Amino acid sequence: MPNKALSSIRKLANGENLSTSETRRTLNTLMDEDGEYFFTTAFSMGLMAKTPTVDELKGFVLSFKDRSVPLRPSVDTDELIDISGTGGDDIKTPNVGTTASFVMAAGGLCVGKQSTRGYTGATGSRDMFTVLGVDVPMSGGDPQSVERGPSRKRYLSFLLPIIF
Repeated sequence: MPNKALSSIRKLANGENLSTSETRRTLNTLMDEDGEYFFTTAFSMGLMAKTPTVDELKGFVLSFKDRSVPLRPSVDTDELIDISGTGGDDIKTPNVGTTASFVMAAGGLCVGKQSTRGYTGATGSRDMFTVLGVDVPMSGGDPQSVERGPSRKRYLSFLLPIIF
């Protein structure tokens, strides 16, 4: 159990703000120790219930940066396009960004595609890749397998956080 996160969750439950370092440390702890996402959910709900501050958002960014894996694709990054949708529309449209990325790759572009599960709609890009039998490397996994991808397939899918 991620006990180190409980004080931050309590503060959020009381409507108190967290510092950048508290947010960063808590999120890093949760990513390391909260395998069932129970505390991560409580933490996220606490932030959203009171509206996150700039310091808290900065803590999120720094935590993701802490966990990012540097990636050096085997193609010139000037030839690599990253397409990512945000989801969240109210009418639950199909996954437009992933479909557009397939079209771009078929047209010869080298595509980098951030892949996550669907949270606000029916499908996320990771859901689509799973159905198609495509393995999406996890962050902290084997960045070399991701780096080699574009030269073979002209398509690079990955789960955040990875930085170019």
